Amino acid sequence: MTAVGTRIHGTVFAVDYAGANLYEIIVISETLLMVYLINLDENDEVTIITALVGRENHVTEVDFEKFMELTRDRNIPEGNIVNIIKFDNCPEN
Repeated sequence: MTAVGTRIHGTVFAVDYAGANLYEIIVISETLLMVYLINLDENDEVTIITALVGRENHVTEVDFEKFMELTRDRNIPEGNIVNIIKFDNCPEN
C-alpha cells in the first residue's frame, strides 16, 4: 500500500492513511528530526504522536531536552512518552 502526502505549508503535510493525518517535521539538530503526527481515524478517535528520529544511535542531553520541551508544548504528558529503543531487538549488523 502506498500513501501520498500533500504539503499544507512549510513542513506540515496531510495524508489519508488509516484516517486523516497531519504530519509536521521539525529540525532538532543537524542529525535529528522530530515528527509530530495527529491522526483522526474512521471512528473519530484522535491519536497524537511525537517521534525523535536521527542518523545516529546517540542523542545528546541538549537535543533530548529540546525534543521533550516540544513534546510538552503539544500537551503530551511525560508519563506517556516511551523510549522504544529500550525494546529494540534488531540485530547489530
